[in-house]
Amino acid sequence: STSDSFKYFLIAISIITQKLYPKIILDDYIECNVIKVGLETKCNYCGAKNWHSLDETSYDLRCLRCLKDYRFPQGSLEPHNKNWKYRVTGPFAVPDFAQGAYASLLTIRFFTSKIGYSTASSYSTALELEWKSNNTEIDFAIWVPEENGFNVNGSPRLIIGEAKSFGSDVIKHEDLHKLKMSASAIGDTIIVISVLKEAFSNEEKRRLKEFVLWARESIDCRPKHWVILLTGTELFSESLEQTWKNLGDPYSAHATYHGTRYLEQLSDATQAIYLEFDSYYQWLENTQRHNVEIKKQK
Repeated sequence: STSDSFKYFLIAISIITQKLYPKIILDDYIECNVIKVGLETKCNYCGAKNWHSLDETSYDLRCLRCLKDYRFPQGSLEPHNKNWKYRVTGPFAVPDFAQGAYASLLTIRFFTSKIGYSTASSYSTALELEWKSNNTEIDFAIWVPEENGFNVNGSPRLIIGEAKSFGSDVIKHEDLHKLKMSASAIGDTIIVISVLKEAFSNEEKRRLKEFVLWARESIDCRPKHWVILLTGTELFSESLEQTWKNLGDPYSAHATYHGTRYLEQLSDATQAIYLEFDSYYQWLENTQRHNVEIKKQK
């Protein structure tokens, strides 16, 4: 509904303005045609609440539900100007955080601004894939150059991912299954799983641990796929290195140039922060040592 769209919009915007652009004011959204003001009235026939823009407001109004005409309630307006209501417009009017578009766009922004500076990149959203007669989908795909140090760009890397908004348990088994199929279809990809909330639930962590272990299958001493985990902490950050430093442990231990700008080190860092995993190569060494010990016991 329109009211739900505005509620979701306010939640996202309140976070964005607090963390990214604290100087933005209401007039900025109005000037950009993101929201506009109108009048909300109640139909005399069906009781439905109707919102009309200033251009549409007249002494005679039409109910958008029952389609009957009713008189503007001049003598029974709500106290304290409560008939005046803001409404999101255009793509911002889509409910459920624009069907997840906010999360996808913030994730794309995170990588295309190269976590601190702009870089050449290309991206696409809401892609449907077909692999071995199976259909799957990804929320976004991004081509970004690998960091080679001193802001020097290297070879392009393909990032694919799943983006979710808020909610206590939004990363489901089905989402991770689709990511497995998509990554297997494309190959040599970096997988990103992002949410707007600031932490994963215990159930999500359990599922993510299983997923990361699948992705860590070693191929020539490298993981099948690097997996990067992002929350609102990273997505709403202007300087990831500084944000992590300010948050203290476990973030600050990874608040380094390499840990926040190199994609593979970022994968290790986010897995350590959110899943308490060792870095990939430390994990690989421990796994190989464990396998050797088992062979000796046999």
